[in-house]
Amino acid sequence: MDTEDYAALNKPLPAWAQKANLDQALALQFGPHGVDPTTIFPDFVGSCDLKLIFKGYVEPKRTFNRRTSSGNWHMDQPTRLEKANYKHVMGFGSATTFVA
Repeated sequence: MDTEDYAALNKPLPAWAQKANLDQALALQFGPHGVDPTTIFPDFVGSCDLKLIFKGYVEPKRTFNRRTSSGNWHMDQPTRLEKANYKHVMGFGSATTFVA
């Protein structure tokens, strides 16, 4: 929800979302000592087990084994070049990891 949306609803903007607080939090996350998100989150997930996710919520006759285009995430995966460039631009990798 944008700042304008809160004003339109006559709701106060949460303290964490106010400019001074948000700027401070972003500076900590992305500043000179920012955290490389790849150290926290695993690499791209190829798929997930929909039977496990929807266990007990879906009729047993429904099958999730067949994957349509919406279940194929391979094309969305970043390439090695994109990953290296991201690390370089964000300051998480050395210049030697950057490939043009």
